[in-house]
Amino acid sequence: MKPSKASSSFISLLHPKNLTDHFAVICLYIRSNSALVSDVPAEAQRMHASQRIVNEGAYHALDTLKELSQNFPTHARSIARESVSRELRQGIELNQKEHLSDAGHETVPGLSPGESMLFLNGIGLDVDSLDMFQLVDTIKQEERVASGFSNMGFQREYLSILTGMEFSEEKGRYAVDYRDADLVYLNNLDTDKRYKHWRNSVKLLLEPYYPGMIRPIARNLFNLIFVVDPAERNSRNLMQIAYSFFKHEIPLRIGLIFVVNDDKKVSGLEDTGVAILNLFNFLAIDSTNHEALKIVNEMLDQFRTQDDIDPADIKSWFEENYSDADYKDVFGPNTDYDRGKTGGMEFLRKSAIGKAPKVLLNGYPLDDAGITGDKFEETVMMEVMRITPKLQTAVINGEPWFSFYYQS
Repeated sequence: MKPSKASSSFISLLHPKNLTDHFAVICLYIRSNSALVSDVPAEAQRMHASQRIVNEGAYHALDTLKELSQNFPTHARSIARESVSRELRQGIELNQKEHLSDAGHETVPGLSPGESMLFLNGIGLDVDSLDMFQLVDTIKQEERVASGFSNMGFQREYLSILTGMEFSEEKGRYAVDYRDADLVYLNNLDTDKRYKHWRNSVKLLLEPYYPGMIRPIARNLFNLIFVVDPAERNSRNLMQIAYSFFKHEIPLRIGLIFVVNDDKKVSGLEDTGVAILNLFNFLAIDSTNHEALKIVNEMLDQFRTQDDIDPADIKSWFEENYSDADYKDVFGPNTDYDRGKTGGMEFLRKSAIGKAPKVLLNGYPLDDAGITGDKFEETVMMEVMRITPKLQTAVINGEPWFSFYYQS
């Protein structure tokens, strides 16, 4: 006698092993259709998704990107199974190094994680402020460039020509070597006792610090050099600023390069610039450079509103305050106090940075408008912020940063 349907169901319940295969199939189905994959890290998911887009080829890449970005959870399981190629990993690492840094791309600032940037033939376009009309105008400009190269016989290779050229302001800047310019320093952060309460490890560059402030590190990381013609009014103002920076212990090494008339026949008896240089050297013999600059500035204070200073005024002040010294021995043509008379002018000729006054930070000339106006501190701070990422990168990579990024 055959068992009824009811008895068959009863037997199945008593013997669940008959349902094992069905249960396994159901579990597999649930796992394969899970909306979220918790065992794959987010970074790995993004890398696998990138590999999926690359595998689709150029024609379908945008459609795939759109589908994954809008419906990522439903594709998470299949994306996790993508095998990421070595070439893609290397490409991603290179992009992160170039674009996800403070230095950024040569035409745009560094991108933060999660931000996007559109490039058209290497031109960075801000997607947040971009409109279609601007994009069309840029495309038309590039089309005219391409047509011009085509007329000259260049085809697609013109792109490699353009991308190999350096147009950005950052790449066009250069640093000058000032170490042979008869430079006098007011301080030395590496050795001076006044900075002993600061820590001196270069790894402090990697620690977070207050925005708009320079880290107090007892190392000559930033060298601020004032190239001044003491006979000129703006230069005299910069000499005051140089001493003020020293006095307030700004974490910069302060240096001076005096630019005066280097004619051997010209002496401090008839030339104001040479006379101030002679006075500075005379004062520095029995004191320090910063103390000598302080006294020179105090002497110049009485002429602060004048564009020109007569050497006779310097003579009167000197004879009143240093009556025991011979005026002609200090300011005459055969003086021993003419150190730096020729080096400053020679430095300007060789460096071709223009006329004094100039201010250099680690060899990079600061903007003239920034050093002669009321924004001197802001100009210096902006340059420090620009150079700091280079030092940080060098410290991280263990590079000999001291020989490449600053001069002592």
